[in-house]
Amino acid sequence: MLIPMEVAILEAAVRLAQEGTDQFYGLALAREIDDPSQSRHLASYGTIYKALDRLKELGYLERTWEDAQFAAAHRRPPRCLYHVTDEGRKALAVTQQPVRRDVDEIKQAAANQDLLAMSRMAPSGP
Repeated sequence: MLIPMEVAILEAAVRLAQEGTDQFYGLALAREIDDPSQSRHLASYGTIYKALDRLKELGYLERTWEDAQFAAAHRRPPRCLYHVTDEGRKALAVTQQPVRRDVDEIKQAAANQDLLAMSRMAPSGP
């Protein structure tokens, strides 16, 4: 079972991939997840690296190192890059299924309530 931080990481990884960023490094991901407009704040940037390691161990993320010459040209050490695997996408989909089912049930219940309310308001004959 994934903890909320791991779900947030996989969601961000999938979103970044959909936007054309297939690989990401930890700090960039932390910035993506730490979104004050959605009331989501990281308690510590160190926590994200523990979650990244666990997701890698589970096979949900793959990790590679950035080319050392590229990093040197940008005057910084090489970054550890991650990307979401097919297994990671599947795990995220399974995690989100109960939420989707609950949302669908709520929408259906609301629609049923609307129909019931409308039937009560309808005129009852000529």
